[in-house]
Amino acid sequence: MSEEELYFEMARRTTWQQHQVRRLYAIFKSFSSDGTPFALTRADFVENLLKARKAVFIDTKEIVDQCVKLFDKDKNGIIDFSEFALGIEQPCAETDEARLRFIFRLFDLDGDGALNVSEMGTLIACSKNVLKRVIIENPEAVIIKALKDAELPAGSSSTSLPSSAEPKSAGGPGRRTLPFEAFSRWATCVGCGQVSTVF
Repeated sequence: MSEEELYFEMARRTTWQQHQVRRLYAIFKSFSSDGTPFALTRADFVENLLKARKAVFIDTKEIVDQCVKLFDKDKNGIIDFSEFALGIEQPCAETDEARLRFIFRLFDLDGDGALNVSEMGTLIACSKNVLKRVIIENPEAVIIKALKDAELPAGSSSTSLPSSAEPKSAGGPGRRTLPFEAFSRWATCVGCGQVSTVF
């Protein structure tokens, strides 16, 4: 496939325009340490991911590994250009919801479709510099409040509940988890989705 055919095909498969695909491809090629035009090794991808100062959530090894998993769809250890273009589409989207979905998937480390207490703790630890409208002095209280809010109807808040109170199960018997809808409400309140780009 020629480069022009590649631009056309990726513009067809994504929301990117052809001129944006052309620019993405130039960035993609610049990431390759050995000049391979169509594929990045895991090492090249990670090295450039960590250089991206706007990658505000990519802060720990487990999150770097999760990001690689989200991009490397065929799990072959190589990220080709189509995986790169498709993978970067969501965090660079214009809507808060699309960016929040990416952030949610990035921190849903066990892939069960909900954030548990540990995953919420990792998200908060990695995003202290992002959540401008919230001063996180007590991450445990923030996690408990988010889990409590997951049990309430949209528009409600548990601000009147004491932060030391134990949350009820938000994800079924014996589970304390935050599904995407509840995460989205919480993240919108704290300004998480207002990050202009994750990358």
